[in-house]
Amino acid sequence: MQTKINETGRSMVEILGVLAVIGVLSVGGIMGYKFAMVKYAANATINDVNLRSTTLLQQNESNKKLSLGEFDEISTMGYPFTPINEDLVDNEFILLEFSDVPKDVCNVVQQNIAQQTNVEKVLVNNDINGCLLDKNTIGVYFQAPNILVEENEEDIECPGRQVAINGKCGCRIGYMFNDTCVASCPSNSTFSDDLKSCVCDAGYVMQGTSCRTGCAAKMQLTDDGTRCVCSNAGEYLSYSGSCNSCNGGESDGFNCISCAPGYYLNSWSGYTYCASCPSGATCAGGTETFVCNEGYQRANTECLRNCPSNSSFDEETQQCVCNEGYYYSSSASCYSCKGGESDGFKCLYCGEGSYLDISGACYSCPANSISCTSSYDFICNEGYYASYSSCNSCNGGTASTDGKSCETCASGYYKNGSGCSSCNGGTSDGKNCLSCLEGYYLNSSGTATSCTACITNSTCTSATDYTCKE
Repeated sequence: MQTKINETGRSMVEILGVLAVIGVLSVGGIMGYKFAMVKYAANATINDVNLRSTTLLQQNESNKKLSLGEFDEISTMGYPFTPINEDLVDNEFILLEFSDVPKDVCNVVQQNIAQQTNVEKVLVNNDINGCLLDKNTIGVYFQAPNILVEENEEDIECPGRQVAINGKCGCRIGYMFNDTCVASCPSNSTFSDDLKSCVCDAGYVMQGTSCRTGCAAKMQLTDDGTRCVCSNAGEYLSYSGSCNSCNGGESDGFNCISCAPGYYLNSWSGYTYCASCPSGATCAGGTETFVCNEGYQRANTECLRNCPSNSSFDEETQQCVCNEGYYYSSSASCYSCKGGESDGFKCLYCGEGSYLDISGACYSCPANSISCTSSYDFICNEGYYASYSSCNSCNGGTASTDGKSCETCASGYYKNGSGCSSCNGGTSDGKNCLSCLEGYYLNSSGTATSCTACITNSTCTSATDYTCKE
């Protein structure tokens, strides 16, 4: 059985390679080649996950002791492979870890692995291993189907944007910081492998989602001296790091813990506050949530006469739940996960060409990008460079190795900062303009020589040497 599986795996990889080459021939050029090879490497890696997980599950079903030594220590694409948590009897999940994976391949694997694996409950856990945390490591959890979970095991309630993963709270994507999940470690902090979270550098303390040299007004340090909390009773620490009122409720310095009548406890970005009672609802205060009045149905944080579009009423939970592939935004509207899947409230993963935000929403990758994991962490196509949240064209030139600027520009363009700008009809050597058309002059005042327009109705050789036309 094992030999048959391995033979199938090799043929699948070979087929993917042929398809990649066909894709290159059909679109032509370096851009198509690069994209095809990234897809090929990602598919080959996902196929490795399938082969290893299938074998382990077959051994488990036949009550055989897991034999991990038969696996190659190197994957098909040459990435070091490590299986962790081999004993299925004591652990419901197995972790397959692939290291030294190129960032662009890692991103594509992360986007597609849940759809393309043949095992149930696949989780790419970025709090332990993943593209966002460790730019070149993929950690894939999968569940052994015949492992029983104790019936009296209670669901874990996790703070902030954390989720329960394998019995522990962690960040499904992003980084742990100050008991919530953030898209990236803030300035003046570093990620701690031991603590699995961002830690403020020496001389800085945590305040909201930032690291500062000291606590702001109306705040005080915690006893361990690492975090700022609100010092006034009845105020909570907001996402921005300021202290806001619980509207007559109580707080513990971090969050509101009880609300006055007419308000209810609500969470946003990992912080709990007292929100005003929505229309069509009754709020008793305390720790209770709002209750929709008769004739109304709960839809996220609102009470409506009818469930919103792309949702249906769930009798068990007595509220409107978004349809498969849709999620709730901050309002009562259901938005698409862009081809991914959802649990009725947030996206679990997104379709190709989009990324999962820490809030559970799916957003499109920037135009002209190969893949992305956030609005600022993406890889541009050949001939484009990354600038803020977009991929800008080098106008026929080539991008630098790190993809953050243009290395050289095409004929007729010059190097202008990170990008390429036109010589307005003049000639260039790919970095500087060499000659200009009439009505323009060579301008060497910047970091590169450009062709700058003369003043209106004149001919010129510089900004100060010009002759007005008759």
